[in-house]
Amino acid sequence: MYKKTITLVFVLSIMAFVMGCNNTNKIQQVSDFSIQYLDIQDNKFIVNNDVTMRVEAPKASNVQLYMQDQGQERTEEVIEGKKSGNQWNFDYQNTHPFTKEVWIVAHYDEEKIVTEKKVITNQTQSYESMFESIIPITENFTNDFILSKQKINLNALGWIDEKRILAQEDNALISYHFDDNTKDILIEEGWNIYPNRNMEKVIYQDAKGLNIFDIKTKETKQIFKPKEHQLIKNLTWSRNNKEVILYTVENQKEEFYLINLQSGNRSTLNNIAKEGYTIEQLIYLNNGYLFALANIHAGTGDSGEEETTTGLLAINIYSGKIKNLTPQLQSMDEIGILSQVNENEFLVRLSSKFMSEEEIVSENNIYLLNTQSRKLKTVKSNIDFPYVYQLSHQKDSYIYLKNLDNDREQLDGKVIVFGEGASKEKEILKSAPYYPKTFYWSPGGERVLFYIDGTQELYCISKKS
Repeated sequence: MYKKTITLVFVLSIMAFVMGCNNTNKIQQVSDFSIQYLDIQDNKFIVNNDVTMRVEAPKASNVQLYMQDQGQERTEEVIEGKKSGNQWNFDYQNTHPFTKEVWIVAHYDEEKIVTEKKVITNQTQSYESMFESIIPITENFTNDFILSKQKINLNALGWIDEKRILAQEDNALISYHFDDNTKDILIEEGWNIYPNRNMEKVIYQDAKGLNIFDIKTKETKQIFKPKEHQLIKNLTWSRNNKEVILYTVENQKEEFYLINLQSGNRSTLNNIAKEGYTIEQLIYLNNGYLFALANIHAGTGDSGEEETTTGLLAINIYSGKIKNLTPQLQSMDEIGILSQVNENEFLVRLSSKFMSEEEIVSENNIYLLNTQSRKLKTVKSNIDFPYVYQLSHQKDSYIYLKNLDNDREQLDGKVIVFGEGASKEKEILKSAPYYPKTFYWSPGGERVLFYIDGTQELYCISKKS
């Protein structure tokens, strides 16, 4: 669902045409059926993913909102109204694309009144109008790249190969063929999805436990069955793809397990859960070291409250030895993992905050974490919000977002910048007012995938050979 720079929410109040009233002498008691909307297109109310509807029915004993897919004859959902004075309110939420017919049924002692149907939708833009949000900056863009788009609502996880994408669609795991706009369902229902680096295997959770799924052979095997009150908190793969570390919590007790995916053997790691820090995110297991983001307890401050900082830790899973790779971070600073680049390296964002003339200033830099050497290297300094930067697996190309220059027409969008090797980087696309939140490089480094939030539009930039 798209958002405008300044969202103006209008409330349309239309007197409802009443049908089904048996007592023609009785005064109509349902009025002002109103919908919170953004726009009207083709007699459809364009709404957000969260929409509020209201009706005046002061003397009704109960009022309900009925809903069904447009053109269908089967009622899909009935929402009970919440009375506030003379009004009855209805709240509907749906993050997926929808076009619904809605109508009110007001119940009285001996009769009911039914309003006319209205149509609400969160699908707001045609293919052509949305494409205007992604505009080539230079005329020679098409000499170097091909920009293509598909309309689909999914959560991309990464490329399986140069044509297929691993993605989640609702609770299903799918293989999506971008060029053909076709999909194959791999797992019908699963959550807590953890693919390995090459997108060859996936660990996921279902009602019975944790399973490993082979995308090529379609084979599934259970690797862990949690106890009744044991929650799966996090999981990470090892570099050789033969082991994973599982992080669980049961009655506030943390447990870390090393699971051998070939033998099925499992051992408890007692050197990870220690006083002084709390693990927040597992990143990787390489050469006996677990890399993780953690909250580090720094003692009690002057205010009497406990102070914490966030840090990137390398923990030896056998000896318990810990190395803080970001000791310079303070309590206001932030750290985040952007992506895995190859079998040894990850992109990391560090945000350092400091006071300047009575305001907080943030400096945001991108680093490359080498899990072999356990060191960080700067790859991009002073990147603009929302800090989107991705490096190809071969590390010979990169793509990122920067702010539009002040002298450009639209100041609320971004520029997509492409760089290759040591050559000068190029601004290739303008994205306004919407912009990508991440990029996905294909295995061969020839294609880049990105998704525009809320629009159900998936884009692909392909290099011309």
